[in-house]
Amino acid sequence: MKITDWEVEDHGVDNAQYFQGAGVAYTDWDTVATGSGNNAAEAFDDALEQLSQEGYDIPPELEAEVKEYDDGKQIISYITLTTSWIGDNQDVDSSIDSGTEYEVPPKTPEQEFQKDISDEEATITFWGDIGDGAKQILDFCDEENIPITDKAREELEDLSRSGMDSEFYYYISIYVKGDEEEPEESKRKARKVANLAEKLMK
Repeated sequence: MKITDWEVEDHGVDNAQYFQGAGVAYTDWDTVATGSGNNAAEAFDDALEQLSQEGYDIPPELEAEVKEYDDGKQIISYITLTTSWIGDNQDVDSSIDSGTEYEVPPKTPEQEFQKDISDEEATITFWGDIGDGAKQILDFCDEENIPITDKAREELEDLSRSGMDSEFYYYISIYVKGDEEEPEESKRKARKVANLAEKLMK
């Protein structure tokens, strides 16, 4: 089926459990395909693939639009330990934060495992799998004798054992209008009828 018009809606990053999706009810569009992926380009390609599977011929102009979404970024998880202490490991205060960002991914181990340590404070961030990050942060604190609370240690150990897969994806919807192309035989018959009508009018 030929695509005669289209519109791209960039939903950005959303949690898979809460993403509302997209529809064509009460609109002039014939259908909509919503793609998902680890980045915008993957989501766009996924939407195009769905349209193709529905029988739509993808125009080169629409296919070329994927370049606009190839930004080099991707969804990446992180886990951060912030801990502080006074003197000889006294009054230790630790907190753990984790989440998901849409960023250019780390290219080196140093960028993946970031450490900011002073005499009485440390902030350690791991970009990547949260379970793996929790283990690496815990191991690093033990090796460097960085004090953390028992509660923070237990939380890191739990995350290290269980892991935590990201439920966030990038979503893009493509709304289209289509026009079914006539079979070649029907076109030939239509041309014969038109030619005959033209002769009769002469």
